[in-house]
Amino acid sequence: MQGSRRIGWAGVVALAAAGCSLPNLSLPDLPRDSSFSFETQYWLAEPGGHVDVEGGSAPGTSTHARLERDLGLDDDEQLLWQAALDLGQHRISAEYLPLSFSGSGTTKGFTYHGAVYPGGDRVSSDLDLETWVLKWDYALSEQKKTEDAFRLGLGAWWWNFDQQVRGSPSGNFESREFSRIYPGIHALLTMELGEGSTLDLAGALAANNYHRRMYDWSATLRYPVSDSVRLGIGYRWLIWDFNETTNDGDFDFSGPLGSLQVRF
Repeated sequence: MQGSRRIGWAGVVALAAAGCSLPNLSLPDLPRDSSFSFETQYWLAEPGGHVDVEGGSAPGTSTHARLERDLGLDDDEQLLWQAALDLGQHRISAEYLPLSFSGSGTTKGFTYHGAVYPGGDRVSSDLDLETWVLKWDYALSEQKKTEDAFRLGLGAWWWNFDQQVRGSPSGNFESREFSRIYPGIHALLTMELGEGSTLDLAGALAANNYHRRMYDWSATLRYPVSDSVRLGIGYRWLIWDFNETTNDGDFDFSGPLGSLQVRF
């Protein structure tokens, strides 16, 4: 388990300062109208929702365990990564979301994986939702002299659920881990606001069926600090709603973000 991370702004600011002095960068031997970008996001995410994990597929071996109230999960800092290759109107991108939350608190009582955590039990828990995303999209609308564009595409979301729950004085210790791949669609609307600044509105839906789906929404305001570097602020909202065999989850992670994007 990765546990709680504490990621300060110092590293992001240092990278931005270094990027301001970068010359115009280009990648050799790429087709005309091609470019490459790398982005990191610092996201302060607040967890919400619940999880149910049955023990051995036996009914009555789980109840709703609220992420904050029962499992004690706290708001946590996340460092996310994305790389994209633009080939004219086509774009291929990959994103890594090493989501990790932890915390502790006193529960009002729940059952997890067949173990009863009674009211008053001191519960500490860890939840990792490591996620990889591979996307392709196409610019359906694009302005040659501005950043204005509307892109639509397909993707695949691989995610790994890994959770551990401990109780005291009950002495319970339970864990569950599994992985899934969801195919999906995504869209991006970019609007130029003047002086090189842009507003990106992004949305994605990935699912196996109605009971197994995830959503990803974000809005990011970007400002260029050099020809190669852009800083951004925004908000992101990630939702998992799944029913996977003996596991049921309804997760909601949302919060403000800061971003650093380098374009070649």
